[in-house]
Amino acid sequence: MLSLFLPPSNRAQSAAELTAMLEDASEELLRLRECTASLAESPESTVFCPRQLQSLRSELDRGRGLIAARMAALGGSRSEGAAAAIGTAAKKAEPRKVRARTLMRTYGKCSHQLCRVVQEARRISDSTTAAMLSDLILRMEKQLWLLDAPSQQREPASRRVVAFYFSC
Repeated sequence: MLSLFLPPSNRAQSAAELTAMLEDASEELLRLRECTASLAESPESTVFCPRQLQSLRSELDRGRGLIAARMAALGGSRSEGAAAAIGTAAKKAEPRKVRARTLMRTYGKCSHQLCRVVQEARRISDSTTAAMLSDLILRMEKQLWLLDAPSQQREPASRRVVAFYFSC
């Protein structure tokens, strides 16, 4: 629930800003999902377990659903046309070679965006959104640890991957 201490005009403006930030976060989740799908299909996918990549994709899908529901509850959601355009643009993009570093960079951008939305939700006292996204971040962090665990045995430099997440 948005803070009752804000005047009604500020509450509406804050809700609109939060909705826009949630939309950006949803797009980042989509980018990360596409990156995991590309990595799973690439020859370099031996770095990560395909089952763990699938688990991460499932969490990302769940997160996008939660964000869409929260945007609708806040009174603003992405229009059907915009959602279709994003999905179409993602499908039209040329397949590119995705490496583990690309996945981690995309993961980092997504994590930073989610953290910004959590901070904004806390600023405007929207505890529901903050709790929902905090839970999503923790679930994604768990998947990052599970993704990285097998690679730590093979590649000592991969330990920096997990430290990358904590720069949020």
